[in-house]
Amino acid sequence: VNPLRVFTTDKDLAKIYIRDRVGADYVIPTFAVLRSREEIEAYTFPTRCVIKPTHSCGQVIVRKDGEPIDRDEITRWLSLNYYLSWREANYKDLVPKVIVEALALDQCEPTEYCLFCNEGRVRVITAGYTVDGSEKRMRYLPDWTAISLSGEVPHDGHAMPPPHNLDRMISVAEDLSSPIGLVRIDLYSDGSRLAVGEITHVTGGGLRGVDPPEMEPVFSKLILMPSERPTGF
Repeated sequence: VNPLRVFTTDKDLAKIYIRDRVGADYVIPTFAVLRSREEIEAYTFPTRCVIKPTHSCGQVIVRKDGEPIDRDEITRWLSLNYYLSWREANYKDLVPKVIVEALALDQCEPTEYCLFCNEGRVRVITAGYTVDGSEKRMRYLPDWTAISLSGEVPHDGHAMPPPHNLDRMISVAEDLSSPIGLVRIDLYSDGSRLAVGEITHVTGGGLRGVDPPEMEPVFSKLILMPSERPTGF
């Protein structure tokens, strides 16, 4: 496994890479990194924060306004081995830790943009947001042409206007992805501010399909096609 993939899979260490590659302004601030039950029991969690294991995927607590903290659940995260469940080799040797960080852009439900990159170029962008507790997603080409391809969450069917800082989002994602290759860069944007959430090497454990299924070759071609960014559809 590429050591850089292993390093950037760790949600704590990835921030070092992001800071060194594109600058500290794009890094979500870290409040604490906890490595043991004792540290978890003793730590005073901020009223507003995000809590998640650095060595796994899918577990997250978003504390919006001082909600109760289940410290037993957080402690159990230290025993997780994501590799044993999903066989993603980049997780195999990660050290168990829990990261406590600020809410991205200080928003409880910020708009997330997942930029699928290959060969240092953004190929497809997924915009995800929440409306009345319901998750919505749409996919776009880098020129913001909407494409009717769905994954685990059905596409919303209503194209949204491009964020005002789309060019900067693409530039940051391409800077981060260039040394890695095929990767997904997850960003948060409010149109002016921009933060890097995570660097995702295997989307959905490699198990998420495309809807409709007959569009799978089209999506694969968009991601894997060589040279320039795709435009039109």
